[in-house]
Amino acid sequence: MDGKVMVFLRTSSVARAPVYAHLRRCGLTLVLVHPVAPLPPAFEGLFHHHLQADTCDVAELLPALADFLSASRLRPDAIVSLDEYAVYTAAVVATHFGLRPLPLPPAALQENNLKANFRLFCQRRRLAVPRGPVVLEQPPWWRACAAPGGGEAWERLLSAVAAALGDLAFPVVLKPSPGAGSLLVRRCDTVEAVAAHALTMWAQFDHHPDMKHFRALTQPVAAGSRPPSPAEAEMAEGQGRWDSAMTLATTYGTLVIVEEYVDGHEVDIDAVVEHGEVIFCAISDNFPTAPPYFAETGGLCPSALPAAAQRSLRDLFLDYVRAQGACLHGVLHFEAKYDPQRKRAYLIEVNCRLGSAETNTMLKTAYNGLELGECFARCALGLPVRPYVAHVLATRGDRELLADTAAVAAALGGSGDGFYAAGRYAASVNLYPAREGVLTRLQLPTTAPRLRADLGGDVPLVGYSVSAMVGDHVCPPPKRMYLLCWMVTEGGSVTEAVTRIQYLTEHFVQQVGAEEEQQGMAQL
Repeated sequence: MDGKVMVFLRTSSVARAPVYAHLRRCGLTLVLVHPVAPLPPAFEGLFHHHLQADTCDVAELLPALADFLSASRLRPDAIVSLDEYAVYTAAVVATHFGLRPLPLPPAALQENNLKANFRLFCQRRRLAVPRGPVVLEQPPWWRACAAPGGGEAWERLLSAVAAALGDLAFPVVLKPSPGAGSLLVRRCDTVEAVAAHALTMWAQFDHHPDMKHFRALTQPVAAGSRPPSPAEAEMAEGQGRWDSAMTLATTYGTLVIVEEYVDGHEVDIDAVVEHGEVIFCAISDNFPTAPPYFAETGGLCPSALPAAAQRSLRDLFLDYVRAQGACLHGVLHFEAKYDPQRKRAYLIEVNCRLGSAETNTMLKTAYNGLELGECFARCALGLPVRPYVAHVLATRGDRELLADTAAVAAALGGSGDGFYAAGRYAASVNLYPAREGVLTRLQLPTTAPRLRADLGGDVPLVGYSVSAMVGDHVCPPPKRMYLLCWMVTEGGSVTEAVTRIQYLTEHFVQQVGAEEEQQGMAQL
């Protein structure tokens, strides 16, 4: 990869800094397009070039980037993004420059990111997804519903919502389409709760700073010189329901969709796919969220679910890969749920990028230092990925593979299907502000005494990232979904890893305003 030029649109969070640092050590020339300067200290010295430009408007970005690259005497070998808000834009720009978009062509990415359309894609291909979606159209008189519980407009809204939901059974989930993370996603148990949260979402659509990124996803796909992909050709033929959903998205920018709430275990599948072939795949468990919202609290890698549950999740993921075909090429973060009552896996969403926050650290810890960022770069540059993955996972040194993970990997198809045994279990925690106010103290358990005989000695803090600084105004979910920090530890068993992350969580200290508290176990 030495000497290759990679252009990244937006930095994503500070948790990406180690990924960029590794790619720079691989000899890549890193060019950043980001709307603000200076960058946070975590990114200092990582990029060779920085174009300060907005990434939402492709028509403005294309000439600005072309001029910048020309003036810098750079010829890009890849144009990509690790940021949810710029993956689609990067694909459009890459196509314009004659480069391969990752991990899908622009039209397929647009369909994936517009959640209502993605559900239709899954249904056409018989991929198991929550029942729905129902699109709640935004009535022109919605502002008249100032307060739930009274007024003709409120009763009118309740009737409209009930009619739209039809026979969709409660509980249901409301989410924005497009959307990112758990922003504005909420479980609702009644028609009144659905209507009230829809009003909240419509109000947020007017002024939330992230809405411009969502609206960018409704921009037309730039025409390229290459022939259309199967997904693009299918859409060009005219899919009535897809066209209807796309028209609504273009009209309103962001939609409120409602779908069935699936109970059970939430998991992530982080995968490397090369020309439609799975090269690496890891299933991780998510710790329970705090209803009715879905702010992530941490997790365990690899999964501790029974092999039968993991086989169901594997089959769902492989069905998705086959549905996309050879045009699928890159690193994915696939989110699903497994319902033990129905004994079935359900696809929730697919993030067409590396998993964010602690994901990279978790996978490196569990899988012998495997760098998903390097896999991503190799895909972008057209370099083979399988030899790199096989080499890293075969070079274990003195560390033995965990027997239980080896048995599950074999049951899932082994390395031929991208499943490898892990060397350690990694556990993480995501920590949020305890209340709204000014952050006056934040202390990680990096220097406090951590020797515990029942934990096998010193509790390792193998990775962490702090997203807030003393003096920042912070507030907890659902008003904001931003973390104070995340932490990762490891262990030789599920119990050891989970017990260690619980211990580290108990010794995390935050102070908002005048009140100080240790984290305790409320968030795990």
